[in-house]
Amino acid sequence: MKSSKILILFIIIANFLFSNIENVSAQLPEIKEITFVLKTPPLSPEYYREYEFIIKKNKIQLKIKRQNELLDKTKVKITADAWNEIIKYFNANKIQIGPEKTKYDYEGCVGGVTYLVTIKFKNKEIKKGLTYECGNKQFGNMEGQVKKLHDYLKSLIPNFRELYELN
Repeated sequence: MKSSKILILFIIIANFLFSNIENVSAQLPEIKEITFVLKTPPLSPEYYREYEFIIKKNKIQLKIKRQNELLDKTKVKITADAWNEIIKYFNANKIQIGPEKTKYDYEGCVGGVTYLVTIKFKNKEIKKGLTYECGNKQFGNMEGQVKKLHDYLKSLIPNFRELYELN
């Protein structure tokens, strides 16, 4: 009996600590804003880029930075259907955000790509996820196919490839 209570308690704690965005999508009206950031590998300053997508229910703002310098920004209006599709990409790609960590062990891996996600709710709750992809491994408190979400967000920005990707 005692072991079954411990098992139930473990399941409850695990569900609380490692919440799937799918659970969040049930609270879709409660999400105020999603910020998605991609940081390219550490390169020389002329090639380094940071892409920040600030997503609200009716628009996406894209900021492109190099180090602390803002290179460009643009806004794109989106429909309610597009907003719902963004949430579907979280679910379809099994993106999960675990508890925040103060230190990540990259096992000596350098030169990777960093993805950051911040979800702000109307009740002022904030969830933060970080994935560092390097050497075909993911590190951080966020799992799933985060690159696919990034690719989808890029597809919502007209002429993204021609305007913003480095050749």
